[in-house]
Amino acid sequence: MQTKDLLKGMVLGGGAALLAFIGLEHTSFLDHTKPQNSFEKMVLFVSLPLGYFAATMIHELGHLLTALAQGFRFQMFVVTFLGLKNENGKVKTYFNTDMNLFGGIAAAVPAAPHPSNKRKFAYVLLGGPLASIVLGIALMTGATFIYSPLRIFIGISGLLSCALFLATTIPSRSGGFFTDRARFQRLLKKDKTSEIEEALLEITALRNSGIAIKDLDRAKLQLIQSDSEPMVQFIGHAYAHAQLIEIGEEETARLHKAYMDELSTKLPSYMVKMLQNL
Repeated sequence: MQTKDLLKGMVLGGGAALLAFIGLEHTSFLDHTKPQNSFEKMVLFVSLPLGYFAATMIHELGHLLTALAQGFRFQMFVVTFLGLKNENGKVKTYFNTDMNLFGGIAAAVPAAPHPSNKRKFAYVLLGGPLASIVLGIALMTGATFIYSPLRIFIGISGLLSCALFLATTIPSRSGGFFTDRARFQRLLKKDKTSEIEEALLEITALRNSGIAIKDLDRAKLQLIQSDSEPMVQFIGHAYAHAQLIEIGEEETARLHKAYMDELSTKLPSYMVKMLQNL
């Protein structure tokens, strides 16, 4: 099955399942979870932010657990205020105050270069949306069998989880980043875009395995710089700039810094700050 067909089937199938579920007369999901008194209205009010937290947690754990199961190394996990990061091989918890990461992020990288990394990363990209739609429908189904106020939180969490599935599979961008669907398509296209994604994976794996930045393949960095997307171009120039500084070619490094400055005007400031610390 082609990548486009797989993604189309995934989105349409998940969306159809969700709509069919809500439309089933015998479940009456919306009627069942609707607040019946003032206390349940308060539960609904509290359930909205908590349900968002739960839905985001489900989605990002889908990515992270899929990555860890395939041997990728943990780097970062953020869901609203909750933050976990890898510092010198140790996982540390921190209070996230970066509003740009409130939408959630799960980062894990290949331990070393390997031909299977492309396939594994494709699974990682699918892990989040699949977790969202499967557990979302499961939570919505479960809510219809609960008659306490807890049904409202469970139902809201499920509904938001399904909404997150659609948000990460229909648009191409979210907050400046590629959505899961867009990145999946870039990875598996049989053209230059796929080669660039493979180069990004290889460079990331090499850096994670301890290879010095001065030893990175310049041809791969030039390939990354040739991408049509400013974010990807910025990554390529950032690596090249750091590499040239390290080997003492400061004049050429300034050219890449000029490209970075130009590209930074096309990117959100928080993204520029994040990409500069690769």
